[in-house]
Amino acid sequence: MTVLQKLYHVEVDHGGLELIAELKKLKQLRKLGLKNVKREYGNALCESIEEMKCLESLHISAINENEVIDLQFISSLPQLRQLHLFGRLEKLPNWVPRLEQLVRLSIRFSKLKDDPLKLLKDLPNLLRLAIVCDAYDGEMLHFQVGFKKLNKLYLVQLNNLNSILIDNGTLPALKLIEMVSIPKLSEIPSDFHLLKSLETLRLVNMPYEFNQSIDPNGGPKNWVIEHVKMVTVVEKVGSNSVEFSYRTIRHPRST
Repeated sequence: MTVLQKLYHVEVDHGGLELIAELKKLKQLRKLGLKNVKREYGNALCESIEEMKCLESLHISAINENEVIDLQFISSLPQLRQLHLFGRLEKLPNWVPRLEQLVRLSIRFSKLKDDPLKLLKDLPNLLRLAIVCDAYDGEMLHFQVGFKKLNKLYLVQLNNLNSILIDNGTLPALKLIEMVSIPKLSEIPSDFHLLKSLETLRLVNMPYEFNQSIDPNGGPKNWVIEHVKMVTVVEKVGSNSVEFSYRTIRHPRST
């Protein structure tokens, strides 16, 4: 058992602190997925994960979306490539910005008060970032210079977000952005025109005003996305409908 390398879908509330203490023995573990995590497990969970120096993938889900996940007391996970945290976070764990091998990061239900991007911008190998389901509770996201390798960005159900700023020179490798259900973002951020490598923009259930701002027939912000090869717009048909309409805006790349 101590040489086990993959362990998924463990409902830790069934075994509680005793089960978490047993995890400490799995020093060769490479992939770990835990469900139904409670705040009270924080210290014990950190102690066990700290022993997993070979860990490459970590997925932790709280017992419900309002339960705080306390993971502050981990010093280092040098091999970690994938991190998925689903639950409330009082702040982003202070060891996350030091994950030099991290390729994929997803946070969900976190309700972070502070913009997490300033702590993530210098991750040297981050390729995919998902900020989902009120993972961030603030009004503005600011992409400062960094994110050198990021190529896929997902912003989903961020109910308070009303503006996105992007510094010139950031996100140089970004190929895809998917934005879903951001009700207070009333128009396409002007700084998107700085994303010269962007090839695909997917917009799902965005505000009517947002979609109108990029309409190729007179939309005042269509110029922002003229360099994007393919823009897909998915919107509801009627306010109470479960039906959606799909349209694609294609911009041929200049040669």
